[in-house]
Amino acid sequence: MPKRLSIILALVLTMLTPYATAAVRIKANAPRQVTCGENFRIEYYVSTRDVDDFSGPRFPAAINVVYGPSRSEMSSYQVINGKTSGSSSVTFTYTCTIDKPGTVTVPTATITIGGKAYRTGAITITATGHAARGSSSRQSQSDDAMPMKTGGRITSNDLFITVTANKTNVHEQEPVVLTYRVYTRVNLTQLAGNMPDLKGFLTQEVPLPRQKSFSMGSYKGVPYQTTTWCQYVMYPQQTGKLTIPSIRFDGVVAVANPNIDPFDAFFNGNPNFSEVKKSIIAPSLSINVSKLPEPKPMEYSGAVGHFDIKSSILTAKPRTGENLSVRVVITGVGNMKLITAPKLKMGNDFDVFPAKLTDKTKLTDSGMSGTMYYDYVVVPHQKGNYTLPSLKLCYFDTGTNTYKTTSTEPISFRVEQGSRISNEDEDLLRKDINDIWHGSYSKPSTLFSLSSPVYYMLYGIVLIAFIVALSLLRRSEKYRSNTSLRLSRRAGKTAAKHLRKAARLLKAGDTAAFYDELASALLNYASQRLSIPMSEFRTDELATTLERHGVEQSLAAELVDVMKQCEFARYAPGDPKTNMENLYKRSSDAIIRIEDSLSQAKS
Repeated sequence: MPKRLSIILALVLTMLTPYATAAVRIKANAPRQVTCGENFRIEYYVSTRDVDDFSGPRFPAAINVVYGPSRSEMSSYQVINGKTSGSSSVTFTYTCTIDKPGTVTVPTATITIGGKAYRTGAITITATGHAARGSSSRQSQSDDAMPMKTGGRITSNDLFITVTANKTNVHEQEPVVLTYRVYTRVNLTQLAGNMPDLKGFLTQEVPLPRQKSFSMGSYKGVPYQTTTWCQYVMYPQQTGKLTIPSIRFDGVVAVANPNIDPFDAFFNGNPNFSEVKKSIIAPSLSINVSKLPEPKPMEYSGAVGHFDIKSSILTAKPRTGENLSVRVVITGVGNMKLITAPKLKMGNDFDVFPAKLTDKTKLTDSGMSGTMYYDYVVVPHQKGNYTLPSLKLCYFDTGTNTYKTTSTEPISFRVEQGSRISNEDEDLLRKDINDIWHGSYSKPSTLFSLSSPVYYMLYGIVLIAFIVALSLLRRSEKYRSNTSLRLSRRAGKTAAKHLRKAARLLKAGDTAAFYDELASALLNYASQRLSIPMSEFRTDELATTLERHGVEQSLAAELVDVMKQCEFARYAPGDPKTNMENLYKRSSDAIIRIEDSLSQAKS
């Protein structure tokens, strides 16, 4: 038995001897001399695949690592006279460049195998001159295509963003179109950057295709692939020198990997290109904003740009007591969303309700343009011949830098008698006294005779009931005939209805519809509660009106500020969800507090 055990141990030692005696070989390879600006490789070879860890060298600042480390493995097997032998190795590769001439030393790298650390030797590389630039970087603009840079260090000349404004000297409220344009000579696959909050501007982004399409262009005589990345229309709210800060864009560029053979990439699934992150800075820009000329006309509407106004009566046959539709149309280019609704004054024979706005505008590279429709509902009380008055729109013309006034033509129309009874006829019916009984009088019973106390008691009860009923009836008739009073008392309920709808839109994430509904809640509440016709409503006078009704100055200022913030929030960037929730809470709180304040003042 001991003899057999000795033979087995001898055979095992014989089989393990080649592996026990095989030494691990590690080698660092790099060219001794390179040319500035050209790619070169630094390779670390290990004669086994059993590598626990690879810790690359700390490259000096003079060396730019374009890509790496990439890992490639190799194995080989052979059979000779029935005996099988094999070998394996792994190589770690860096792709680098050197910008300036001189001698650079690459420190040692550390490779851990089987728990043991091995160190490579240092590498000395000498860089000389600069590589000759190919003519492709200075191609004529008439070339059909431009060769894209696929390797090497990505510089600010290969990828950058320009910022331009269609105007740098404007008046307040005059739209400015800001354009960010990308120029590239590399394969740009991703780019992202956020517009900062701009102080002094109302900002709205111009819709552009999410999928960017590059085309041939040039910058300072050098050909580039270029595209418009983003555009914004900005309305300056302050005067002076306003600065648009620089913006950082983070991009990803696909760079060819020279260390991987195409066949190896195909069969082993290794990518032929690697992704390199590149950050670029869009420069800042200054806009000089000047005040609008003084004095401003009394009828100035706050519009800046170029506009036209028209009016029409949409109802074919107006009748008393029935709705009459009047449409006012404003078309043009400028700060259209900030234009206040025209004031429609029809006299005491008409009830004029707030206008319904239909927005048919869009953002273009010249600013906000399109049409705004204002539809008024008017209820006539008397038949006869009337005239729809001329409506004026005073605006600041940016083309001539002067105030201009455009107006509609007066429209004559006739109101016929409708099927409903007019208020005057109702008053006449209430004043008429008609006979209710003709015939002989029979003497009442003893209990209800004129001398009976019961008679006088019942007579008093009936008289009191009649007076109370008449008072209630007149109060009800006055309430129904007084549109302003009716709207004022229902203002809180109407606002609550708008707020409930706004809450649903907030939950659904419909930003544009949410702000429209919230603005309607605030505007209609203030107009109806204070009995201010929408045609005469002015936000800048709202605080004074509230104070006259007994509302505290701070609370009145809060409502005005919420209304302005609600309007500005449509264009302001930032976190939409946070802005919507904040404005909704402020709006509901302001309405509740003002309702309580007005009720206390009345009591």
